[in-house]
Amino acid sequence: MNRNDIPAFVQASGRAANNKELDLAHANLIWSPVAFVDLGVEGAWGHRVVVSNLKGDAWTLQTSLKFRF
Repeated sequence: MNRNDIPAFVQASGRAANNKELDLAHANLIWSPVAFVDLGVEGAWGHRVVVSNLKGDAWTLQTSLKFRF
């Protein structure tokens, strides 16, 4: 988790771009059902608040399949 202390003198143009608060979390799992195959899944979440107090959330989900020969 990351928190920034932004001074009050940030220009108006930077208030929508500079982070005031940024939270991120990731989790993943890899499973090998047989010796030559790997299955994977990863999820990520993010929450952002900028200096002007605009807020947003993001979610992602990724999968993978790997064959070894």
